[in-house]
Amino acid sequence: SEWFGGITEPNWSPDGAWVVYCRRDARKGASIVLMHLESAERVVVADSTYENSGPSFNCDGNFLSFFSSRSFAPLDQEFSPDMHFSSSSQLPYLVLLRNNSSNPFKRNRRSEVDDDEDGEGGDEASEEDGGEDEGLVSVHAQGISDRILQFPVELGEYKS
Repeated sequence: SEWFGGITEPNWSPDGAWVVYCRRDARKGASIVLMHLESAERVVVADSTYENSGPSFNCDGNFLSFFSSRSFAPLDQEFSPDMHFSSSSQLPYLVLLRNNSSNPFKRNRRSEVDDDEDGEGGDEASEEDGGEDEGLVSVHAQGISDRILQFPVELGEYKS
């Protein structure tokens, strides 16, 4: 069989055009897969090298978040001075679905010169986004695994 343990944790995009799910396709982990429902196009966002779980779209469909056990840092043990590697130690990750999306964890400092001086609202952002239809989720598949960002939090046991 192509898949070891089937599909789990499906989650639909805000526009209903995409579904993201976990696919256990190896004994060692689970992939995060996006599927466009109309075309049946599948995009592997994160492969099964790691244990991935909990995929979810944000409310406007620009990002995908999930948990992954891909950090092998030791944790302090609660009852003894020893360190251990918890199998449930996960970090949250964010995927930029479009290749022209900016990193939401980096704040852009705006100078007064950057502010719109003529008082007209800047529509430049929508033009820079490639003219995507508002409200529709757009996924740029090429290089998507390079657009996985770790949330700036410490290693821990996070749950959805």
